[in-house]
Amino acid sequence: MRPQLFTTISIAVVFVLAYLWVAATLGLPLGKFAFWLLAPTTWWGITSDAMMYLGVFTLQSLAIRERKRRQQVNQKKPRTFLDLQTE
Repeated sequence: MRPQLFTTISIAVVFVLAYLWVAATLGLPLGKFAFWLLAPTTWWGITSDAMMYLGVFTLQSLAIRERKRRQQVNQKKPRTFLDLQTE
């Protein structure tokens, strides 16, 4: 089974953020940039936090909508005694 593109990109983003966090903590390469990028008091930090929360709420609403749509499509008509007799 081939992995979905969104899943691959999400995993890559998580690894990059994890490295940046460790780099900022331990002083590794890109540590100063990571500290500036991830600091919540900078304009970029505040914007990225807001975008993350907006994205989470959007994805939740889309997932709920898709689940409801699939439930409506997958609902089968109840079988009656006459249906069983005609098969």
